[in-house]
Amino acid sequence: MTANDEGRGSSGLLGRLPAEVLNQILCELHNSDLKNLRQTCTYFKDVRHLRLNRLFLSPNLRDIEVFRAVADHETLRLQVTEIIYDDARFDSAHEMEWPSWYDEERDIGETTGVPEWYCHVYRENRNMVERAKPRHRQVKEAFEHLLSPAEAFRHFKRLWQEQQETIATNRDADALKYGLLRFPNLKRVVVSPAAHGKPGLPWYLTPTIRSLPRGLLYPIERGWPLIRMHSNFPEAKDWDRSEKDKWRGYCLVSRIIAQHLRENPESKLADLAIDTNHLRTGISCRVFDDAENSEIEDLNTILSHPGFAALNLSLHCGNQCNMNWCSFRSNHLRNTLSKARHIQNFNLLTNVVYVDDFYYDSDDPDEDRDEGDHFIPLQSIFPVNDWHQLRHFGLCRFIVKKDDVIEFLEALPPTLESVELSFFIFMPDSGDYYSLVHDMRQKLGWRGRDSENQPKIVVRVDVSFGRVYGAVMMDVSREVTSFMYQDGENPFSEDEGCVEEPYIPQSDTPEGNGRLLDAFDPSYEEPNVSLRWRLSRRKCSPEPKERKGSS
Repeated sequence: MTANDEGRGSSGLLGRLPAEVLNQILCELHNSDLKNLRQTCTYFKDVRHLRLNRLFLSPNLRDIEVFRAVADHETLRLQVTEIIYDDARFDSAHEMEWPSWYDEERDIGETTGVPEWYCHVYRENRNMVERAKPRHRQVKEAFEHLLSPAEAFRHFKRLWQEQQETIATNRDADALKYGLLRFPNLKRVVVSPAAHGKPGLPWYLTPTIRSLPRGLLYPIERGWPLIRMHSNFPEAKDWDRSEKDKWRGYCLVSRIIAQHLRENPESKLADLAIDTNHLRTGISCRVFDDAENSEIEDLNTILSHPGFAALNLSLHCGNQCNMNWCSFRSNHLRNTLSKARHIQNFNLLTNVVYVDDFYYDSDDPDEDRDEGDHFIPLQSIFPVNDWHQLRHFGLCRFIVKKDDVIEFLEALPPTLESVELSFFIFMPDSGDYYSLVHDMRQKLGWRGRDSENQPKIVVRVDVSFGRVYGAVMMDVSREVTSFMYQDGENPFSEDEGCVEEPYIPQSDTPEGNGRLLDAFDPSYEEPNVSLRWRLSRRKCSPEPKERKGSS
């Protein structure tokens, strides 16, 4: 009997399972569970290693320590295929305003030394937690015992101070440079301001977020300018030094990656993602106003790298409507995208909102603007005629005309396997979702293809009660697919989703069409029914299963 057999014999019932069954079980475990299992006996320690294909980096000290430890490990470093940079920075003095009549609960615990803005955030987050507890065991357990505002603020202040020290010394930049040299199998880099998710439901479980004490309520930072619903602000300003500082993480990552690729052309990097997870933010579109800036040069280097295949781009477009959409008309965005000649997966998400002056008084002598001022033909932005290997195309939250979308879809290559057309704002008298999916069915020829060659279609629309934190949306993909390829009915009503009413209330579609999703909560899914029905169901429904971690 070998030492391995002896170890397996002492590992209990789990170790006696057939190897194939045991391997399937172990593959389903999270790293935290594997870590505990490896500590139970030498057999599991020898046969099952931690999965560390994904690493996190940020200005937070804990993330940097873990990142460097893996980079220095001769076995684990070879597993790393993805780096996620958390660009949410803590702010020590939030500028928050609320009405003088706003009635806030005063008895929230010890507040000595805690600024008023932090107390306000504490109350708001506590209310959010209380609403989430009935639905989420994870939230309920994390906030079973709340830290007082004074205790919470001490933790927050320490995190902020650590970030400031890191930024002053560029420790995160040095760690990234070192890691790129130590991770020969790296394929994907993500920059995200959304890691902290919602209280108790982080989007990415970074080492820093994992290390936070239970019961800690703190500001859920986003890092980048965030547009609220029905607002065109904050404005995307000229791309100068002060603006670049707001996107320190993105600028740092793109600069270091581009330099690495120039010096290491054999790199396997093939995928860059700006992951906002439907938060209404992104990198500033003003990057593309002028070709003579280092960020465009760096992005050109990344996209033209041999083997580069996937780009997820999120753009902040605050108040572009009053600047004639200069960032999209400059041609620099198209020129940059044309560098990715072998791209297979592309997504563009913006935070463009409904523009009030789509309709204007034509009798006003001072009003000579053409409604076309807000319309940008899609083929003037996306060089699809050069993307011969494209398998997925996604466009979210953009101003469109139905006929232009159809013409664009007809131009996509035959390699296309999936398409997303979500949160569109249609120009006046230029179609709506009802006519769009109708013409897709009639004109694209996709319906006549073999089922395995029919492109998968994703369509999501805003709902009237959507929240910035929750990112609630309605997914009508199944209904659109049924209408396109089978005998289903058009899930939209005529004039639905046009510019007059860009936000789709649930009641505007027949009940049963679509399902409500929350971008920050994969366990959340509700049918499209009346608000009254949902509230009554929420009161009597059993607690859902615990959500799996995102990392």
